Amino acid sequence: MSQERLRFHFRAYGQAGGHDSGYVEALDRADAVRQLAQSGKVAYEIRPADAAVGGAGKARRVGLFQPRLDLTRFFSELSIILGSGFNIDVALKAVADAETGKAQKARIQAIHSLITEGKSVADAFAAQPDIPGDVVALIASGESSGRLDIVVAELARSYALGAQRRSEITEALLYPVFLVLVMLCALLILAVYLVPALEPIFDNAGAPPPWIVRALGAFGEVVAGYGFVMLAALSAGALLFLAMLRQPAARARLADLAARLPVAGAIMRGATRARYLNTMALLLGNG
Repeated sequence: MSQERLRFHFRAYGQAGGHDSGYVEALDRADAVRQLAQSGKVAYEIRPADAAVGGAGKARRVGLFQPRLDLTRFFSELSIILGSGFNIDVALKAVADAETGKAQKARIQAIHSLITEGKSVADAFAAQPDIPGDVVALIASGESSGRLDIVVAELARSYALGAQRRSEITEALLYPVFLVLVMLCALLILAVYLVPALEPIFDNAGAPPPWIVRALGAFGEVVAGYGFVMLAALSAGALLFLAMLRQPAARARLADLAARLPVAGAIMRGATRARYLNTMALLLGNG
């Protein structure tokens, strides 16, 4: 008896480098990834199109306050155990047992439970909402070729390099951000406290105040009258932005926008090409 085929919605990179989306019928996610790869597409998001199939059709989302899986530490620890010759079942259990964080431990145990229930390794990883589609595709290729330890080791190296780059960028931005905050604080002090004390001097002298004093005075009046509203609006905007970053579609749109910027875009395109070539090398090595 043939296995029932499911309908999946996919988003993928096409042969020309553009984005493509549509539907594919396959046995599971791993089979869908293989079919797309055979047609020259590299999938970065695959989800069931029918929401009635075991409830899995719901889009994978990560809530604003839901803890994310630390993929850098997770793949690093998993790679060490797989490299020692243990299978994925034992390796996941060992990583989960050694984990001290409750949220991280629960996420790893969820992956391990799905595998022990008979799911493939790729499907177990795909069930987690914050594991990227390209990672799932690489795990599927490593699982089918018997080179899962090599794939996980490469994923660990890739995430470690990414974490190092983010740390370097953060350190480089700390001083400029500090200077901007100091400047804003000084501007607020001038506008709210110093300028109101200077304005009576010009009034008593019968001379109009300089334009910079008038501008700072107007800014101070706005802050004094609507400061709480402005703070609330900024806080709401920050929370909305964080919520958007939790959604893959919003992150993709922001990435497309950032890729068009003069300096940051060139850096992002270079990093994307490097990751694409690295992924291609792994997939070709896995057959």
